[in-house]
Amino acid sequence: MPSRTGISRALLLLLCCLTFVLAACSTQQPKPPAHASLVVKGELTEQGNVVRDRGVEFYKDHRDVEAYAEWRKLADQGHGESLFNMGIMTRDGLGVPADPKLGLEWMRKAADAGYSVAYFDVGAAYSAGTLVPKDVDEAVRQWRKGAEFGCAQCATAAGRYLVLGLDGATKDRTAGIALLTQAAEGEQPDAEAQTVLGVMYIDGKYVRQDFAKARVLLENAATANCECSGSAHYHLGLIYDNGYGVQTNKSKAIALYVQAAASNYPSALNNLGYAYRHGEGVQKDLTQATAYFAQAAALGDLDATINLGDMTFKGWGTKRDRAKAVELYLKAAEAGAPVAQCRMSQTLTYGDGIARDTTKAMEWNLKAKLQARGLVCDERLDDILK
Repeated sequence: MPSRTGISRALLLLLCCLTFVLAACSTQQPKPPAHASLVVKGELTEQGNVVRDRGVEFYKDHRDVEAYAEWRKLADQGHGESLFNMGIMTRDGLGVPADPKLGLEWMRKAADAGYSVAYFDVGAAYSAGTLVPKDVDEAVRQWRKGAEFGCAQCATAAGRYLVLGLDGATKDRTAGIALLTQAAEGEQPDAEAQTVLGVMYIDGKYVRQDFAKARVLLENAATANCECSGSAHYHLGLIYDNGYGVQTNKSKAIALYVQAAASNYPSALNNLGYAYRHGEGVQKDLTQATAYFAQAAALGDLDATINLGDMTFKGWGTKRDRAKAVELYLKAAEAGAPVAQCRMSQTLTYGDGIARDTTKAMEWNLKAKLQARGLVCDERLDDILK
């Protein structure tokens, strides 16, 4: 049996002219720029705030054309937040025709005006390579600029890419960990950074293993209403499930897995299946176990796909169907899961749910053992699935 799956406020530049009172040419004095009183030294004046807030109200009422017109008055003078709003609205076609490339140019102007969150979007464009040539290191550079201006989301993105070398990014583990820590411990902590660091402290691969730090970071992230809450709850569950720096508490682990499963977190669904399969922290229920494995497998979890295969192979909590079980094993095996490759070797060796083929069996056996030494792929599945 496989083990348990273990981007507001910104700056506005006021363009003003010096007016020389010359009687001889008083009728030729340059006119002050429109809306010149909206901003002073990068800060919105009282009237500027009125314009901004009026745009917000229009936006809330889905009156995008009016919202765009109000914010455009500020953006034309270099107001960072409004430049950012222009970027969003132009990109998404809100009040104006959609134009992602022009939207990106607005984002660049917002970043240049010191609106830190805009750096995230600029970096994301380089990371995706759709509006500009793909350049992951440039994406990281943009995110690091944003982090310098206080963008926690930028620090998190840059940190992850630097530590893990994601998408071919140049690695700098020390700088990456520092950025993640900055994001996780700032005045407005980023829950994703807390989750990433928490997982790293459990794993101990990139930082010194520290279960206490991991638990605090994950507990903080779990309280945030963010997309990463599923991962935070799941990894907290692992801590209590396995007794990492705490007393083992299967019931608490199950409760945390349930919270993660509510976010459709595949590994949590799989671990709930495992718990019901073996009666760990809950009463044993093979039908419920199969249901959880099926949910996780449908979301692409390979361990769950194998576990569902085992339940189907034996007829535990579901109708026994060895051919269908082999289909599940093959799907996971082709995706590179060594346990599934081992299962394929076993079924092919004995002709269980598939025609016997010792040559293919040996091929799968070799693939499995090259990935995971110690796997025993020679015994019949009926003898090891108990």
